[in-house]
Amino acid sequence: MKSTRLVLTVAAVAFSISLSAQQTPWDSAPFAGTPQEVLSAAAKVAPGDAELVILLKESRYQFAPDGTSTSTHRRVYRVIAQSAVEDWSTVSSIWAPWYEERPTIQARVITRDGTVHQLDAAAISEAPAPEESLDIFSDNRVIRAPLPAVAEGSVVEQVITRKQRSPIAGAGMADAFEFGSWVPIERSRLVITTPVGLTLNVENQTSPKVEVVKSSTESHETSTWETGPLKAIEYFEWNLPTDLASRPYIGFSTGKSWQDLATKYNEIVERQIAATPLSAEAKQSVGNAKTRADKIAAVLAYVQKNVRYAGVELGEGSIIPRTPASVLQNRYGDCKDKATLVVSLLRANGIAANVVLLRAGTDLDVNPRLPGLGLFNHAIVRVGGDPEIWIDPTDEFSRAGELPIMDQGRHVLFDIDYQGARQL
Repeated sequence: MKSTRLVLTVAAVAFSISLSAQQTPWDSAPFAGTPQEVLSAAAKVAPGDAELVILLKESRYQFAPDGTSTSTHRRVYRVIAQSAVEDWSTVSSIWAPWYEERPTIQARVITRDGTVHQLDAAAISEAPAPEESLDIFSDNRVIRAPLPAVAEGSVVEQVITRKQRSPIAGAGMADAFEFGSWVPIERSRLVITTPVGLTLNVENQTSPKVEVVKSSTESHETSTWETGPLKAIEYFEWNLPTDLASRPYIGFSTGKSWQDLATKYNEIVERQIAATPLSAEAKQSVGNAKTRADKIAAVLAYVQKNVRYAGVELGEGSIIPRTPASVLQNRYGDCKDKATLVVSLLRANGIAANVVLLRAGTDLDVNPRLPGLGLFNHAIVRVGGDPEIWIDPTDEFSRAGELPIMDQGRHVLFDIDYQGARQL
């Protein structure tokens, strides 16, 4: 499998790193500015011919010593034209209940006459989050609400607060803050506060670079990146190489290392495989095959024939594969379930193999300087030995040793201590 050294650059976007010294109402605590102060300050921002201008885009992350985090995502924007109302009059947030608390939403709308309209808590609805495919079954949730009285000339302020822990204990979390938007942004700010002793990995992919400002106490360190105003990005370049981002960002993670993450995930996979030995099924899967290549092909064909794709991603099932025996019994599984089953059958036939994580697709690949489990979206199989063989059990059109285009050229993660495998 092709593995390339990842060096990220970003598409050019106009940055102004000299911020105005003049304080605005959104420099203080959320919702602290009076209606008159907010409207007056917003009126001084010249948006050009834009239908809407974001006055403040801010995300703050507060990490606890145990790695859990509380984040607040604040947006303040002024509606310039009535045509922008439909796209900017709803607030929403998606979450996974098994490792995240239900987010909270606060918002107010100040109309051009100075009247304040608070978000009606009774109007916040909760429902299953939409999935990209009918083959995915998850317990992810979404809350959403209509914003009141949004109209031409109004200023909207909203704050979404999220609390979460790492899906795997001690594995850390990863996220990114993007600069730039289809609309102009007057001020953009990222603030991360970590306790002393907690790893914080940062990848700054802004150009010109937005420099960090740090402050610290005996127990915590705070890193702040702030810039503006930013012009609207009129065009995002598509089909970029997987090591190029379409817009500037700062990525960060609290994972200790890729090796630590690989070891933790490998331990989970090994427990699932050990829970249900497949002696009889292993013999059946290879039939009369004698050579290594024929056995590998036979196992893949057996799994593709007997296990259809279905992603039941409920709770920790989102990241932990089901036991191989349960996958065969149900006759369905997602990528990690099918990959774990293939590995179990191959090993039972004396062929070394292990589960591999990657970020499939054509968009930005995993950054090797930001260890974090949440960056991956797919699982495949690596067969050790000579030659090394890669298998994607979810692609019915790819034979052993062939990978679909969405898998090719991507960085991979698996335990370096298992069968001498390479680490991302």
